[in-house]
Amino acid sequence: MVPIAASGVDDAAQYVMRAMAAATQSRYLFLTDDSGIGNTHAEPDVDCYLVTRLDALVRRVLDSQISGRRIEPEDREILRSVGTYDKGRCVLPQDL
Repeated sequence: MVPIAASGVDDAAQYVMRAMAAATQSRYLFLTDDSGIGNTHAEPDVDCYLVTRLDALVRRVLDSQISGRRIEPEDREILRSVGTYDKGRCVLPQDL
């Protein structure tokens, strides 16, 4: 299961989707406003993340599940980054 959050997801729904991803050892995916298409999307309550095209993200996540290893986006795929993200790991200020 790969939960994907879209426009208007509130905190409770985000929590449930993140819990489902954790319970199934999957990943929680969410849409951002970066494309400029569709309704406004709530900012995720995540310390750090990378923004890529949705089609590339879904393909990468499915390939990761099939191969059993995490596949990170190539630098050219990253549209925007939030926080300090290092090879699938969020580096928090106290970790620096």
